[in-house]
Amino acid sequence: MNTYWGSGPTQYFFDLTPEKVLDSLEELGLSTTGRCLTLNSMENRVYEIQLEDRIKGVSSIVAKYYRPGRWSREQIQDEHQFLYDLEEAEIKAIAPMKIDGEHIFTLGDTGIIYALFAKAGGRHFEDEIPDSLERLGTTLARLHQVGRKRKALHRHRLTGDLFARQVKQTLLGSSIMNSYQEKAYESVVLEIAELSDQYLAPLPVQRVHGDCHAGNILLNDQLFLVDFDDMLMAPKIQDMWMVCSGDEDERRAKRDRLATGYEVIDDYPYEQEKVIEILRSLRMIHYNGWVARRIEDQTFKEAFPYFRDESFWNTHIDDLRLQLDLIHHRLAAF
Repeated sequence: MNTYWGSGPTQYFFDLTPEKVLDSLEELGLSTTGRCLTLNSMENRVYEIQLEDRIKGVSSIVAKYYRPGRWSREQIQDEHQFLYDLEEAEIKAIAPMKIDGEHIFTLGDTGIIYALFAKAGGRHFEDEIPDSLERLGTTLARLHQVGRKRKALHRHRLTGDLFARQVKQTLLGSSIMNSYQEKAYESVVLEIAELSDQYLAPLPVQRVHGDCHAGNILLNDQLFLVDFDDMLMAPKIQDMWMVCSGDEDERRAKRDRLATGYEVIDDYPYEQEKVIEILRSLRMIHYNGWVARRIEDQTFKEAFPYFRDESFWNTHIDDLRLQLDLIHHRLAAF
């Protein structure tokens, strides 16, 4: 199991300091005031930096240093291309800044990749605000129209193999669960993966945001999405279900409002709603796999002190069994 420690790019990543960040920007020819604020991000290292001179009207930028080993340069290029495509279509998005025509940079000889973005603020999305879900639906329809015009050739496709079976392999034998839990976990995860093969795999896929929850939606003069780090090739419904929270009746009502806005621009994929509980289950499995692969990172140890607790995994397995019931119930309704 990868512990994410040792020499090489990973160690440099953990050793990043504001001083090193500022030095990297000076090497690009940017003059800063020395103000460097660390922003909240568990996966990457992200900093807000104040510039002495504005660049294209921008006085503060956000520097994002990608965690080594997660995305290749080509996969990061796919993320950036999606943002540029949205920007070209006049859909509000925070695309990477270019310096001398470049938008992907490497920190010295460390191998760490980073990119720069204009700072953009806004209020977090609140679905109870009148017309907010309708506006989001319209925004997603426009985003998806752009998304299907080009493939992300190097990005992952959302599958049961990647989001369930590979996670199972990461966790089994890792000593995180006891032997009884491992058997129960393996059984339920494999069943969810098989249902994914049957019902999710045949659906058409395209570029989507991939992590469309309320925390990644901002509103100032316009409603717009941020943090495309998890973009992938997936059915369009992947960008709808996560933001519709609450019990089943509340989720249904919210999706109906979102669909109303979506259909101003494009046909809402009602037929894909049958896989929502499969997608929810895959996210639950994948999320804990993500934590497991980073649990030796001190930041993750502090954020997830319960991760090795027997009770935590008992609850997770029970939740996945409940998800199986919900999956079968939803599939029977279609």
